[in-house]
Amino acid sequence: KRILWVDDHPENNGSLQSALVDQGYEVINALTSAAALSQFDATSFDFVISDLVRGTDRNAGLHIARDVKARKPDQPVAIYCGAANAERLGGKEKDLGVD
Repeated sequence: KRILWVDDHPENNGSLQSALVDQGYEVINALTSAAALSQFDATSFDFVISDLVRGTDRNAGLHIARDVKARKPDQPVAIYCGAANAERLGGKEKDLGVD
């Protein structure tokens, strides 16, 4: 199984990614939405995870989720964020079919 993880600071997810690799997943990192979409278009993924906030874009995770879902509507996507940002989302991610 292959996971695309979009985060401008993947070093912050090292222990989580290591746990996934230990469970048999291949984790491909992308630092930007453009890089992620390039990877997504070239390779099939079982799951996409995106950090909500990347750089100055407080909703980067929503934007990449929208773009991924436009390409492949049934693609499982999750947004990774802390409790304060999850509250700020207020369920907007659900409108995109995202966890």
